[in-house]
Amino acid sequence: MNTQSMPSMEGVETYKVAALCTAHLTEKDSELLKIAGDDPDENMVMSREYGFFIKLYSDEAAVNDNYRHGHSEAINNIIAWALAHGVELIEFDRDAGCVDGFPTFDW
Repeated sequence: MNTQSMPSMEGVETYKVAALCTAHLTEKDSELLKIAGDDPDENMVMSREYGFFIKLYSDEAAVNDNYRHGHSEAINNIIAWALAHGVELIEFDRDAGCVDGFPTFDW
């Protein structure tokens, strides 16, 4: 494939992603993310067969809107950690690695 004729990446919005194992989610968090991901009015969570994507607001004015109300402290701690490290998308996938320091749940 000739990449010379492809458009430049200049000016294209990019963002940082962190992939974590779904073992970091409580059963309730998983259920609530599935509901959010299936809601056509929810545009920050996507549900898929083996996990979820959570897009985070990086705009300072909306940063508190990232926290998942009704979810566990565990997931909100992961969100706070991601934001502190400049992450704008969290991928929870069953095959991703676990992060030392975050609890895991066996359900």
